[in-house]
Amino acid sequence: MIGLIVVAESRFTRTARPTSCQLFVVTAAELSGRQVRRDLARLGVALAADSKPRYIDCFVEVFVPCLEHVLAMRDEGFVVTACIPTAGILAGQTGHVDSYVMYKQLHIFDVHCVSRLHLLQQNENSNFYLF
Repeated sequence: MIGLIVVAESRFTRTARPTSCQLFVVTAAELSGRQVRRDLARLGVALAADSKPRYIDCFVEVFVPCLEHVLAMRDEGFVVTACIPTAGILAGQTGHVDSYVMYKQLHIFDVHCVSRLHLLQQNENSNFYLF
């Protein structure tokens, strides 16, 4: 496994029928750089837009020192909506670092770049995608 994309109900909303999701992308250490992160963000957004709940909003959290990741998310249309102070501990940083909460409204045309032939979905009802 070189990566994992998780599309889950957003922890930032409280409703019985959620329309917002949260995107998590984990990759192997050798996958880095703005272009790779942008491609993964595009794929994650497409998976979210194509999911069974038909999410219309997407959130992602990014540590502030991860500038390439922040810029890649911005390139894909995400905007910073909040900053969580001292959100976590990041390797290579002293002390706690802040985290941005970034947001993007999903559209039907976000679905067009999904190619499930290149993904191995854990099961039909899962929101976990291995690549």
